[in-house]
Amino acid sequence: MEDDHVLRYLTQVRLTPPALAAFMKEPTDRGEALRPLIERSGGKLIEYYLPPEDCTAYVIIEAPAADGNDAATLAIAAGGAGELITWQISRILTSAELVDTMKEAAAIAYAPPS
Repeated sequence: MEDDHVLRYLTQVRLTPPALAAFMKEPTDRGEALRPLIERSGGKLIEYYLPPEDCTAYVIIEAPAADGNDAATLAIAAGGAGELITWQISRILTSAELVDTMKEAAAIAYAPPS
């Protein structure tokens, strides 16, 4: 893998009721508020979604593959602020990455338990 390769992550965060109340009192673009935090850790904000019927935000970020801790660092920094009930980070693959991964998996000899 090249050093300049980036990994994408889907981060799901659930806001606390007080955080949601503060957000309603003074609506702001939370994606733009997160951008500096993400960039300070070497990452890039791709998308920020917050469905109106749910208090779960979905954030897609990119982080350099050279340091696999970037996404975890972001989650800890954001979670430590006390505005989140839960957070989950999942590495996501593009279609091309998934095809490559499937090819690599097919080349691995694995014998399931019998």
